[in-house]
Amino acid sequence: MHPSTELTLTTIISSNSSHIMSNVLHDEVVIMDLKNGNYLNLNRIGTAIWDLIKNPIAIHDLIQALLLKYDVEEQACQTHVLEFLNTLILHDLLIIDTKLR
Repeated sequence: MHPSTELTLTTIISSNSSHIMSNVLHDEVVIMDLKNGNYLNLNRIGTAIWDLIKNPIAIHDLIQALLLKYDVEEQACQTHVLEFLNTLILHDLLIIDTKLR
């Protein structure tokens, strides 16, 4: 996955769990990359996103699900979700379905 991949609200994404192990600790997820041994800790909202992207989902639908669950303005949610997804791209933890874009 290339970091310059542009995400849009219609982009279909899912988690790339092919080379990771993840464990839930309280309301947070700890992800270990088996290729390089790096860890990534997800807070409560990151964990909610990780759960929602286990199956392919459009970014717009992901944001709508989060808006139903959390008291947040749509623009702020969209900004933070896109930033988080770009972080997942940098760690090779996100699959972008280019066929369904």
